[in-house]
Amino acid sequence: MTIDLKDLPMNVITRQFLEDLAASVEKVKRSGGQRAILTSGKPSFMAGAGFEGCQRAVSARCRGVVQNGDEFCRAF
Repeated sequence: MTIDLKDLPMNVITRQFLEDLAASVEKVKRSGGQRAILTSGKPSFMAGAGFEGCQRAVSARCRGVVQNGDEFCRAF
């Protein structure tokens, strides 16, 4: 799987990224796969969390980003 957030100069973790990644993991699991390789379409792999989005969002939405991240980690 290649991570390449088109509208950003660096890949960052956003709610949409976590939702898309979780959907990709589910697709791999449904196909019988047990592993996936994550690569980056940018020179750097990942800058970290996209806090700008969290700062503009309400607190509950930020908790959703964290919860999605926890769910993603538990998938492995």
